[in-house]
Amino acid sequence: MILEFLVEDVDKEFTRVKEALGEFVQEPTAMPWGNRSFLFRDPDGNLVTTLPRSLQRRSRSSKAKQALCPSSRIDSKCTAVA
Repeated sequence: MILEFLVEDVDKEFTRVKEALGEFVQEPTAMPWGNRSFLFRDPDGNLVTTLPRSLQRRSRSSKAKQALCPSSRIDSKCTAVA
C-alpha cells in the first residue's frame, strides 16, 4: 500500500516531520516530471509519499483532459482545431 499526502510545501513538511520520523526512504527530491516529494514508511511498513498540492491538481486535470480529448490537435476547451 502507498499513502499519498498533498501538502502546500514539501520541503517545509519534511523539516517539520524529520525528527519525529528519523529514517526516510527518500529525502525531498525533484522528480523528472517537475514535482518534489519525499518518502518514508509508517509503523506498519506502508510507503508514504508527500506531494505538492498545486502540481497534483495540474497533473490530474491534464490526465483527465488527455483521456477525454486524446487528439494532439485540441484547444483548451477540448474542441478540435482545424
